[in-house]
Amino acid sequence: MQYVAAAGTAIAAYGQYQAGKFQRDMYNQQAQQAEMEAKQRAIEYEQKALNVLDDTLRSVASINAAAGSANLDPFSGSIANLTSYALSSGYKDFTTLTRGSEITQDMGSYQAGIYRASGKMAYQTGVYNAIGTLAMGAAQSGSTGPSNPGGGEGFGGSGSQGYGYAQVN
Repeated sequence: MQYVAAAGTAIAAYGQYQAGKFQRDMYNQQAQQAEMEAKQRAIEYEQKALNVLDDTLRSVASINAAAGSANLDPFSGSIANLTSYALSSGYKDFTTLTRGSEITQDMGSYQAGIYRASGKMAYQTGVYNAIGTLAMGAAQSGSTGPSNPGGGEGFGGSGSQGYGYAQVN
């Protein structure tokens, strides 16, 4: 009967260890997914930033074309002010979107770190639970002791009182 209990304890401990390993792997997969999603969102921000640059160049080209068709100097007066405003506005939008891309990637890395730390903790918990189960099984096995203490065979012989030493006559 003790062998069945020991086997059950070992199986339970192994199951706890495997559960911790599974959770760690699951958290690591979530970490990879968080990083990939952040990278995808960052690429979207970068694409928007490039679109802003294209729009800014088109605006400046339109301003210069309009000035040229009216025989005005595109680099002086209000035409230059319009060009300067279009460039500064476009640069501001480009910088904001680029920074949004960086923040998105940083947040993805941060979230991935949280998932990895949770996975490490789940694995350690599984290991500790397995060790605890083995220790409890060993303690229970040791506490049951022999089924017939002090009687028949053993150190004290048939006249023993179960104290673990021989009786002197």
